[in-house]
Amino acid sequence: MTKEVLIDGVQATTSPSGARRMGRRSQSAFGAEVEPSGTASAPMASNGARLDRALEFSRERLRAALCRIDALETEGLLLKHQLALLQRTVTQTRQFAHHDELTGLPNRRLLQDRYNQAVALAARQERRVALLFLDLDGFKQINDAHGHAAGDSILRQVAERLRACIRKSDTACRYGGDEFVILLPDLATNFDACARQARQVCATRARDRARARPPSRSRPMVHA
Repeated sequence: MTKEVLIDGVQATTSPSGARRMGRRSQSAFGAEVEPSGTASAPMASNGARLDRALEFSRERLRAALCRIDALETEGLLLKHQLALLQRTVTQTRQFAHHDELTGLPNRRLLQDRYNQAVALAARQERRVALLFLDLDGFKQINDAHGHAAGDSILRQVAERLRACIRKSDTACRYGGDEFVILLPDLATNFDACARQARQVCATRARDRARARPPSRSRPMVHA
């Protein structure tokens, strides 16, 4: 349907479809202006909504990632703590496997290993090995009268004094209960060196007993 209109005072014939193709506004039958269809406002609004949704999705993923990072950091700290405990347990297990838990001295197993090595070395070098056996008189009466805590304290003191009176190459061992053994490797081929070492141990213990007067005595026996 065509109609005549005045454009800038010039009479012209046009139709709504022609006006839409020209990108211009046309007049309706009542003289009102109508907007051509297919404007850009609707696509722009749709694109803006999609961008908002994408932004919100990205924010949610970022929040989830941050929460996961926090959880991993917490798990990492927990694993480090558990690893430290495990390493401490392994170290203690290795220590107690060859040492007395109360005194820290080598136990029977470690003494046996060192004794075998000392005997083998002495055989090659034509030297001697000595063992000093010591026990504490009246130790049971101390435990009965003063309790096991007092007895444990005495055993620890004896261990410290034995460490102080032997050479670095010697081994002081808690053999069991109130019994101790001292291994003396690389001695001379006569028994005098063994006897001197035994006397040195007894003399050191006697001086300590005179200062502190612990309620215990030792009776060393020398076997070479």
